[in-house]
Amino acid sequence: MEQLRSSKLTEGNERLVLGGGHGVRSYLPQELQRFSIDLDFYCNADVLSTIKSQLDNLKFTYVGYGVMEDGMFKRYDAPIPPGFSKGTLAFTRTYQQQFKLGAVPPEFYVTVCNDLKIEQAGMRRPRSYIPIDYVKDDVPVLLAEVIIASKIRILNVRQTKDLYKDLFDIHVLYENANIDDDLVVNSLKQFAPKISEHDVHERIKHASHVDEAKRAIKLPKEGSAVLEKWKEVTTSLRAKLITLLKGASCLD
Repeated sequence: MEQLRSSKLTEGNERLVLGGGHGVRSYLPQELQRFSIDLDFYCNADVLSTIKSQLDNLKFTYVGYGVMEDGMFKRYDAPIPPGFSKGTLAFTRTYQQQFKLGAVPPEFYVTVCNDLKIEQAGMRRPRSYIPIDYVKDDVPVLLAEVIIASKIRILNVRQTKDLYKDLFDIHVLYENANIDDDLVVNSLKQFAPKISEHDVHERIKHASHVDEAKRAIKLPKEGSAVLEKWKEVTTSLRAKLITLLKGASCLD
């Protein structure tokens, strides 16, 4: 984050704006800081090749791109194609110092997506899973409502272990960030995902197991009580997500 800041990539109209798990963290108290490594950014840049060039120069390793096709997000482990302007770029970066126990891989992913028009972003400071400061100052962060919409958007394509994390993020944002449903619906209209009500039920059903939630979602001990009530959480979320998707005309 500090390297991106010092390179001016977090400034201006085409700045990188933090979303994903680290963006969620900036809205939550310490006890609800879910363990997360990868960094997910959004931007208004019209040409992604420009972003790729800048991150290449900063020694981020490009690994592929993704694009929405036929209502599904598709990933490609290939060079960025000529003329490619809208989608997601993926990079990896290696920690300068590896974790001693080897429980965490030394590499983490950095993604940059420009298929969402960012009209607003707040300056916030992500907190850490453990009580250390890993960002020196506030950074641009997506509105909580946009983060929620970005997670609902990929409901039908996420691996189950990652779906647990997405559902947790949506739940804790609603519990802690004074969410405006109309803003979530408007963001969903931009993403325009298509999913059936049956598929919403099935996806959440597959991610409603308490023991699996505890394995997928790593929290400080003080916040683990929410996972004991995971079935109730997912039942409530199912109704909420269907309402939001209906409001955005995204239910098939």
